[in-house]
Amino acid sequence: NRISKDKILISEGVVDHLDHSSPKQFEGGKLGVDATGKEVEEGVEELLEDEVLLKKLKGVDPNILKLKQYKKETKNPIVVVEYKKEAPVPLLFKKLDSFKKHIKILIVVDEDSKNPYMLVWRVSNSIDAKRDVFLEPFIMVDATKKDKKIDNFPRVWPQEVFCSKEVLERLEKMELIELDREFLERFRI
Repeated sequence: NRISKDKILISEGVVDHLDHSSPKQFEGGKLGVDATGKEVEEGVEELLEDEVLLKKLKGVDPNILKLKQYKKETKNPIVVVEYKKEAPVPLLFKKLDSFKKHIKILIVVDEDSKNPYMLVWRVSNSIDAKRDVFLEPFIMVDATKKDKKIDNFPRVWPQEVFCSKEVLERLEKMELIELDREFLERFRI
């Protein structure tokens, strides 16, 4: 309820050793969001149910596969779509101007729109703010994996984080984790 376009800060050329999403090693754009201050006055004009919004978005681009809205009780719900990327995501963004009354924040991912933990991890690790955050016609974030063929991304995109079975068993023996089905699914192990 406190995020608006004027509260978004995008910096350039920040030194960062965890920079796999930036085109140049150790340099990238970082995103800052000021969520303090007064509540946003203008929110989504017309909130649609997930299925209805998904159908409308698929009419613009059939590669939009799934949709989930988070924080629908707020003025600016977060719309997350899973996208089968066959072209750069900014081309999709150019087609969405007519959705201003239904969306305030849109995040495009390759997968994991229904697992909040993995969603936050994926979004925060898959963007370079100066390349992947757009503020018009509403806040849009391309949190998809980048590659040379589609995105002209010069580096190799890293694989998911890997943890061996032995390490997990050792952590369980130390009583730091509990290896049950819920844990394994939550962290996609």
